[in-house]
Amino acid sequence: MSVKAAFFDFDGTLRRGDSIVGYMAYALKKRRMRLTELFAAAGAGILYALRLLSAEKLKTCCLRFEKRMDGETLDAFTRGFVNDRLLPTLLPDGLSQWRQYQSEGTLTVLASASTEEYMRPLADTLGADALICTGIRDHEVQRNCRGREKADRVRAWAAHRRVPLKDCAAYGNSRGDLDMLALVGSPHVIDPGRRTRKAAGEKGYPVTSWQRK
Repeated sequence: MSVKAAFFDFDGTLRRGDSIVGYMAYALKKRRMRLTELFAAAGAGILYALRLLSAEKLKTCCLRFEKRMDGETLDAFTRGFVNDRLLPTLLPDGLSQWRQYQSEGTLTVLASASTEEYMRPLADTLGADALICTGIRDHEVQRNCRGREKADRVRAWAAHRRVPLKDCAAYGNSRGDLDMLALVGSPHVIDPGRRTRKAAGEKGYPVTSWQRK
């Protein structure tokens, strides 16, 4: 199969863990985030787990510390986070697959629920052809790019670029990626949890393990 574009989820796929948690830890270390903001984010996390708060409101709360930085300062801060914390934790197998597609002339697209302020410099560093992620406007997190929202945005991007999705590949690790995986001709599930592994088996999606260093 000649792949026209390859869509990669980020957290849990190209790297382990939740990047926004690492982002807050980095902000604490750099003294950009206050303890009161950390406690507020923890409280918001509990409300989210109880389904009393949306993912958008949770992320907005987690990123409240950004309001004290001007554009230039925030840009330098996020690039530092990408270089210090994200790039060193990319899974070698995933990065190798990404680079292989690039060497073949395949379009590489990051499709992530993570927020744009640090995903943009990451996409630039990786040489991504496109970035599909959760946006931010006036310090408010917009629609969370997960599940059907992610699939709709992948579909819209492919239609705009006139890229047939049947000739594309996609990589994801969670149930939030299944809608995206269903769009493409070559879906891949990476190190899934139990429920996602079961869903992948029912749909006939291949399951792959990308090992740590």
